[in-house]
Amino acid sequence: MQRTPVTSSQLVSLGWEPAGDAALGVLEVEFVRGLVYRYEGVPRSVHAALLTEAANVRDGVPAQASVGRLFDRLVKQGGYRHARVAPPA
Repeated sequence: MQRTPVTSSQLVSLGWEPAGDAALGVLEVEFVRGLVYRYEGVPRSVHAALLTEAANVRDGVPAQASVGRLFDRLVKQGGYRHARVAPPA
């Protein structure tokens, strides 16, 4: 999955691709420690909100929350099924 780099103290990059339903898909997140996780059933709007927040941080626009905090609120607290992606061999 192709991911977009983000400016965050917790996250390195974010990717999203549809899975069955065009509105829902798989969110792939790379963390600063090098771990990559995939979250299933995540709405496209959640990915868009994370990228918007990342762009605001990058451009110096006062943000409502950090990208990491928004990820925690929208994704981790959202209870999406997730799994760690094995590192490439």
